[in-house]
Amino acid sequence: MILTQEKVNAAYGGEKEIDEETFIRLFGKPSVIGDSAFEDCDNLERVVIPEGVVAICHSAFYQLPLKEVTFPKSLAVIGSAAFKFCEELKKITFLGDSVEYIVDSAFHYTSLVVEDEQFCNEFDWDLFYEQAEGVEIKHMDETY
Repeated sequence: MILTQEKVNAAYGGEKEIDEETFIRLFGKPSVIGDSAFEDCDNLERVVIPEGVVAICHSAFYQLPLKEVTFPKSLAVIGSAAFKFCEELKKITFLGDSVEYIVDSAFHYTSLVVEDEQFCNEFDWDLFYEQAEGVEIKHMDETY
C-alpha cells in the first residue's frame, strides 16, 4: 500500500509527534510513503516510521519543521528531496543494519552532519548539504 497525500490530509490531526502506534492508527500499514505525502503537515516535529515501510518517496516530508525521525529496519530507499528543507532536522535514528540507497538531495538543507557512511550501502555525501553543530545520528547502538 502506498501512503498518499490525500490519505494523510484526511487523517492527520495536526499532531507534533507521531510514534509508530499513532502512525499505524492514522495511516494504516503502508509499505511506501508516497510523493509529497506529508506536504501539508506544518506542525509535525517528530515521526517514527513504522516497520514494514520499505521506501520513502520524493519530497515525502519536504520543508516540514521536523526535528527528529526514526527509520525502521525494513527501510531500503529514501527518495530525492524526501527531507529537503527540513531545516530543524537534527536527529535521525536508523533501527536497521543499513539503508540500501539514499537518493541525491534527500537531506539537503537540513541541520544534519554525517561523518560515517556505514549505515548506507550506497552513500552520496551530497545528501547532507548543510552542516551544523549538535546533530545526533544513531545507527543501531552507535551514536555519531
